[in-house]
Amino acid sequence: MQRQVSVDSEPNETNPVRAWDIVNNPILMRYRRSRLRRRKLIPWALLVLIVSLFVVGLLVAVSKNSDIPMRELARLGLVIIIVLQSLMLLFLGTGAVAVGIIQESAEGMVEYQRLTPMTPLAKIVGYVFGLPIREYVLASLQFPFVFLTAWLGDIAWDSLTRFYLILFMAGVLYHLTGMVVGTVARKKFIAGRTAQLMVFLLYVVLPRFAHLGFIFLLYLTVLPAWYEQASPYLPQGAEFANWVPGLGYEVPWFFWEFGPTGFSFFIQGALIFVLMVILARRWRDAQAHLMSNHFAVLVFAGIALLLLGNSYPIIESGAIFLTMTNFNAQSFTGLSLALVGVALLSLLMTFIRLVTPTRDEARRGFRRAAKLKRSRVAPFSDDVTALWTVGVLLLIAIGTWILYASKLTSSEMIQGNITLYQLWPLAFAASLTLPIVAYHAVLEWLGARAVLLALLLAWIVPAMVAVICMAANNQTLATYSASLSGFLMPIYAVVQMVEPSPDREMGNTVKHAF
Repeated sequence: MQRQVSVDSEPNETNPVRAWDIVNNPILMRYRRSRLRRRKLIPWALLVLIVSLFVVGLLVAVSKNSDIPMRELARLGLVIIIVLQSLMLLFLGTGAVAVGIIQESAEGMVEYQRLTPMTPLAKIVGYVFGLPIREYVLASLQFPFVFLTAWLGDIAWDSLTRFYLILFMAGVLYHLTGMVVGTVARKKFIAGRTAQLMVFLLYVVLPRFAHLGFIFLLYLTVLPAWYEQASPYLPQGAEFANWVPGLGYEVPWFFWEFGPTGFSFFIQGALIFVLMVILARRWRDAQAHLMSNHFAVLVFAGIALLLLGNSYPIIESGAIFLTMTNFNAQSFTGLSLALVGVALLSLLMTFIRLVTPTRDEARRGFRRAAKLKRSRVAPFSDDVTALWTVGVLLLIAIGTWILYASKLTSSEMIQGNITLYQLWPLAFAASLTLPIVAYHAVLEWLGARAVLLALLLAWIVPAMVAVICMAANNQTLATYSASLSGFLMPIYAVVQMVEPSPDREMGNTVKHAF
């Protein structure tokens, strides 16, 4: 009788493993055996332990031969160990997930897993925690040194706990990102390096856009949570917040303010939900788009709302101009408007690529509708044209840019110093509409390869010609050449809509700034 109960409790076709049952997840169990073999784990474990012992031993030796308090040195050691843990978990772990899922597809294991009686969520959990399990173990080996340095450095345990919760959530987010990249890419090298490049961009490049209103990009990293928890323990006079714009402040969103750690939980949790929906959709149907039409509109609208919600308060307070040491406030306005326009154009192109069906997919939809004796293809399905979805996304992007520009040009630091022509909203709308309509038409009728060729010849080459003409000091030809490039249309619209004025130096400054 006891044996019968144990058999019935095991996962089977009528009792599949649940997503939360990590211990019994067969995918996780498989990688626990393969990636934690002693001959692969022991060399890495020795390296991690030796480096950690070296850091702690070096700090102890310095404390005995200098006047620096042990508490300060222990805090420095804790930061070094946290950096090492973050590199293993976020950088190496993300690459392992991207490369691993590509290898699974090449070996046919992904198709095999689709036939198993597990829910898509359980399969995602198995891969997300199974593929980087070695990196999780290596990071865990450093916790004794974390506890030692935290105790010697008199660090509050609740601060340490909150930070590691954010670090764990960031790890899950980046590993899900690596899994999405591995699902889309076809080569292991490309998948792994792309996933790791995205981590690099998140920490090095994208935080620089925080003062354009893209503050939420900063909270996809662990930096704000680390600074909030570590700021009481940093040495007096340390200005770590100057390294990255936006550190050390409450997070504004329209009329409310949130703590950095809480906002990090919200942003990372929302993106984790989006990635889980994308992966679950692909697990159910290997031919499905990464996003449905409705979900793409919802996510795009959420990004636009985050942009406006973050930018409005920092524009009103003037904080958007604080870190612009190489530009005055007026010159920065034109640059900010142009960069936001280019960012929205890039986002539009990305989302349109995700929801636009190929000609083969459209034919397949018509054949399926005819087979089911339907008069038309189901609206908003993956097989139907994405024209209406593109229209909605375009309206959201245009509205976001116009609202951002209106708020920025009417701020106290800008008002009276820069004037736009009355038709500037129409010009801004046209600079997004024209390239997006052309991009979507080529993509839907000719396919992705034709789009790449068209982008190279019609958009990138004119931009290159414009740069050459500028180097040759031929400004007229450079202007006309740049106007042909869809990538530069938002910049061109901003430059042409700035009204020159003899009594306002800014009128000509923006035009010559590009």
